[in-house]
Amino acid sequence: MKPDALPLIHTFWPLLLIGVGAFASLITSVWGSVRSFRVTGLLAFGIFLGAAYGFATLDPVAHSLAGGILRADGLGYFLSFLICLIGAVTVVFSFNYWENLSEPVQEVLPLILFAALGMVLMVLTTHLLTLVLALELMSLSLYVLVGSRRADPKSSEAAIKYFLLGSVAAAFLLFGISFLYGATGQMDLSLMGQQALSPDKALLFQVGVLLLLIGFAFKVAAVPFHFWAPDVYEGSPAPVTGFMAAGVKVAAFGAWLRLLHVLVSWEFLELRTLLVILSLLTMFVGNLAALRQRSLKRIMAYSSVAHAGYLLLGLATLVEGAVFLEAGMGVILFYLGTYGLLTLGVFAMLTLFSSKGKEISKLDDLKGLGYTNPVFAAALTVFLISLAGIPPTAGFVAKYFLFARAIETGLIWPAILGILTSAVSLYYYLGPVVQMYFHDPVGEKSMPAATLGMKVLVSFLVLGAFYLGLFPGKYLTWSNGIRLEASRSTPILSGMPQTRP
Repeated sequence: MKPDALPLIHTFWPLLLIGVGAFASLITSVWGSVRSFRVTGLLAFGIFLGAAYGFATLDPVAHSLAGGILRADGLGYFLSFLICLIGAVTVVFSFNYWENLSEPVQEVLPLILFAALGMVLMVLTTHLLTLVLALELMSLSLYVLVGSRRADPKSSEAAIKYFLLGSVAAAFLLFGISFLYGATGQMDLSLMGQQALSPDKALLFQVGVLLLLIGFAFKVAAVPFHFWAPDVYEGSPAPVTGFMAAGVKVAAFGAWLRLLHVLVSWEFLELRTLLVILSLLTMFVGNLAALRQRSLKRIMAYSSVAHAGYLLLGLATLVEGAVFLEAGMGVILFYLGTYGLLTLGVFAMLTLFSSKGKEISKLDDLKGLGYTNPVFAAALTVFLISLAGIPPTAGFVAKYFLFARAIETGLIWPAILGILTSAVSLYYYLGPVVQMYFHDPVGEKSMPAATLGMKVLVSFLVLGAFYLGLFPGKYLTWSNGIRLEASRSTPILSGMPQTRP
C-alpha cells in the first residue's frame, strides 16, 4: 500500500465500509435461505451503525480527493451520519416485513446499502460528475426497491413511473452540468466559485443553473415537479417509501446546500427570489392537495412536498446578496434530522400494520386501531402530530426555528404564509388519528406480534420526538457548529489529475 493512500482510508473509511458491506451483503443474499437473509440483515445493520459511528467521531479536516471527487468536511460528515441512521432504522423495522412476504426478496437489503452509498457520495462531493454518478447509484437502487413486490401491479407501476420521471430529472442535471462546464471550464464546485465569468458566457451559465435546479427540484418533489410523488409513494412497499422519503430528502438538500454555497456569489442569478417563489408554491400545493387524500401514503407524499417547501424557505434564508450565511445551516440540518425521524416513525408503523403481506394505507384500514392496538396507534399519533408541528414535539421546535430564522432574515411574509399552511396541515395529519380513535374497528384487525427490536426502535423514535421537542439544545448546538470548509480544503492524494478549464 502506498503511504499517501493511508490518509484517504483514515478520512473516508466509513464510506468504504458501506461500499464493501454492500458487495458483501450481495454474497450473503444469493445463498437464498431464511438464515442467509437474517445474516444479511445483521450485516446491513452493523454496517450502518459502524459507518454512523465513524462519521460522528471523525474530525472533519476539510481534505479532498482529486479536485472535490470526495470531500471530508463538517456538512458531509453530518449528513452522512443522518443517512446511516436512516438506513439502520429502515433495516430494523423492515426486516419482518421482507421475511414474511410470499415472494423471495433477498436483494432488498443489499439495494438499501447501495442506495445509501449513493446518498453518502452525494453529500461528500463537490465534483459535479461524481454527484451525477452518486445520484444514479441511489436512483437505480430505489427504482428496483420500489418495484420489489413483483406480484403487486401497483408496485410495478410505481417503479416504472419513478424510473421514467427520474430519468427526466437526470437528463436535466446532465444538460445543466454541460452548460456550467461550458461557461466555467470547471467540474468542481469549489473551483467554479473562484472562476471569473465573462459577459458572453453569462446566459450559458444561467441556463445551466436553471436546469440544475430543475433536476434537484424533481428529486425533492418541489412544485411543479412533484407529480410523481403520490403514485410512487402509494405503490412502493411501506419500508421503501419511508427510506426513500427520509434518505432522499437528506441527500438532495445536502447537494442543494453545496450548490447554493457556490452560486450565491453571482448576484445576477436572483437565487433568493427564486427559492422563495418555489418554496411558497411547494408549501401551498403540498398542503392543499393533501386535504383530499384518503390514503395515508398519499397524505405522506403531499406532506413530503410541503416539507420540501419549508426547507426551500430555509435555503432562502442563507442568501443575502452575494453572501452565503453559513451560520444559518444549523436550522436546516436540525429540520432534516427531525423530519427523517418522524417520517421513519410513520412508515415503521405502516410497515408493522402491513406485515402480513397486505399493505395498510387507506384511512379506512386504520379504523379502530386505537382499541385493537393501542400502543402502536399511540406511537403513530405522536409522529403525526409532531409532523403537524404541535408542541412539545420535535416537529414544533423544527418549524419554530425555521420560521424564526426566516423572520430574522427579512422573509416575514413568506414565514407568515408558511405558518398558515402549516396550520392547514393539522386537518390531514389528524385525519388518521380520528380514524383510529373515533371509529369502531371494521373487520379483523390482526397483526403479527412486534419483535423486540421493533419495540425498542419505536420506543426510541417516540422518545426522540419528545426529547428533541423539550431539549433541542444539544442537537441544535451540534448542527449550528457545522461548517462548509471547501475553500480551505487541501488534497489528500498528491499526483492525481486535477480538473482544468
